[in-house]
Amino acid sequence: MLGFTNKLFEKAVYPPIYFYTFDYAGEKTNFGFDLGNAQYPFNGGVHHSDELIYLFAMKPPLNAKDTEVAKKMVDLWVSFAMTGVPQVPDGPLISPMNCV
Repeated sequence: MLGFTNKLFEKAVYPPIYFYTFDYAGEKTNFGFDLGNAQYPFNGGVHHSDELIYLFAMKPPLNAKDTEVAKKMVDLWVSFAMTGVPQVPDGPLISPMNCV
């Protein structure tokens, strides 16, 4: 993804370009999907697509901390869609990428 994003800098007419990773390990996970992860000898950690749990509340109900993260994430996405800058009053600060 970083290589692809760097290629965007070569073609981008209107930077900035933002890149994000989702690393919040909440109560729910898509690791193991509906089977859970009890059959694995390790904790699956944050799985590809886990942010969808917080965007769409796919596995409700979310606990209080997960709900807080979900609201902040949605606010960041809405801010980005409306203004082109992902920001919310109580952080986190998200800076555009620099070409490397």
